[in-house]
Amino acid sequence: ITNTVYPNPVVTLLSDDPDNVICSGTVVNFTATGGYNNYDFRINGSTVQTGASSTFSTSGLLDGQQVNVLVSSAEGCSTLSNSLTFTVHDAPIASAANNGPVCEGQTLTLTGGPGGMTTYSWTGPNGFSSLVQNPVVSGSATPAMSGVYVLTVTDTNGCQDTEQTNVTVNPAPQTDTIYRNPNQ
Repeated sequence: ITNTVYPNPVVTLLSDDPDNVICSGTVVNFTATGGYNNYDFRINGSTVQTGASSTFSTSGLLDGQQVNVLVSSAEGCSTLSNSLTFTVHDAPIASAANNGPVCEGQTLTLTGGPGGMTTYSWTGPNGFSSLVQNPVVSGSATPAMSGVYVLTVTDTNGCQDTEQTNVTVNPAPQTDTIYRNPNQ
């Protein structure tokens, strides 16, 4: 009688995030080493993907969750990989508004939120940009300033969110020139 003892698979789980600290909604790509037939990727012990693929991606990790993979060899031997634990910071929720619609010649201002962000970055029509939370676009607005203004906010964890506001600058009303009739 000959008994064959097969070795357990050897597997390491890697992620493309160097420190496993991310912002909510960030896509993280995982790769399991080894070249085996079956990969059972798990988050907190629950299977999220199974099959022959040695890669797995998700954008739904929550703070403190652990990711690992159970691999199975062709001989039916299984091994659970190392676990990667993630710190997930909530992303800020940006808000963007304006004081429009305004008439040509009036002051055009933008309002961004939330307060307390590390950076505010506005972009808009005609090359407009500002790093101020609530910038004045112009003290004398023109219709050319109409359009979409985009705000990106960044918090102390480096997490970002983007929001936009649509600005309308109405042209000043045209006035007719009235000439006095010289024959009167």
